[in-house]
Amino acid sequence: MYGMEEIKEVLEFRDRGYSQRKTARELDYSLNFVRKYWKQNLADIVVKRREYASKLDPYASEIKELYAMSGNSEAVRRELMKRHPGLSVSLRTVERHTKALQHQ
Repeated sequence: MYGMEEIKEVLEFRDRGYSQRKTARELDYSLNFVRKYWKQNLADIVVKRREYASKLDPYASEIKELYAMSGNSEAVRRELMKRHPGLSVSLRTVERHTKALQHQ
């Protein structure tokens, strides 16, 4: 998968006067990838990251309630696992899920 470093390389080759085909060949990138970014400015480019569903999404309202009471991710994790015996979740996953709640 291509990222910002690869896009920067394409733009550097463009700025040096290379053609799109020669850039694709030299960098071993697809011609379609080179064409996509060829006429853009680096400041205008945003690389989108895929959003993944969380194992905790079904418990979002419950987590919000528990976090409001305790303010502690570990306590939220323990209580969730107590209420839902089949649920196995790491502390780090709960911390990521409660990160937005910390600033409310």
